[in-house]
Amino acid sequence: MKQTTIAAIATAIVPQQGSIGIVRLSGSEALSIAKTLFHAPGRQSWQSHRIL
Repeated sequence: MKQTTIAAIATAIVPQQGSIGIVRLSGSEALSIAKTLFHAPGRQSWQSHRIL
């Protein structure tokens, strides 16, 4: 079964209603898309299912 990759806004998008923006990615290409769009300073390891 082919798994479709999807993206969804997971926080408020109304101006002045949220201080951070989170986009949820899931699917077979999610990690490669995230690596293309997001470049963190410093360490570049990607953890799966991290609980804060």
